[in-house]
Amino acid sequence: MNKKGFELATNMLVVIILSLVLLGAGIAIFAKIVSVSQDIKTDLDQQTIEQLDIAMDDGSLIVVPRNRVTTNRGEVARFTIGFWNEGDNGDFTLNVTANSDINWKIVYVENYNDLETNKRAHALIGIGVPKETPKGQYTFDITIYKGSNVYENKKRVSIVVP
Repeated sequence: MNKKGFELATNMLVVIILSLVLLGAGIAIFAKIVSVSQDIKTDLDQQTIEQLDIAMDDGSLIVVPRNRVTTNRGEVARFTIGFWNEGDNGDFTLNVTANSDINWKIVYVENYNDLETNKRAHALIGIGVPKETPKGQYTFDITIYKGSNVYENKKRVSIVVP
């Protein structure tokens, strides 16, 4: 066998193997980025917290700045909520209930223990829209309890599935 032909075949094999390794690494990185972007974000950035605080400056005990979101099936609708304790220190509980029989994936921080007087709490509510959800508008009630008592009137948010 010709030595130059053997070297050429060996070099080609090395290039093919390296190409496959790089392709596999690229696919793995892409898959990881896509899966991370689909996770429900449960923390708020500083800008959102400041916007909630500005909305509460008018004296409102509970604010939900954006109460209607359009979201596609398989995606997550996100709602921010802010509330503050105008009375004595207390334990607060956040409760989100769906007004439909669909099996929603609802994620939020439920308990806010020993919230001091005039302190504010901020939360992000993530509601995953199942892939089999029919078109329509769906409502959810957000209720905040101080101890076992309802803190203020419930807030209603809605998701529009096109």
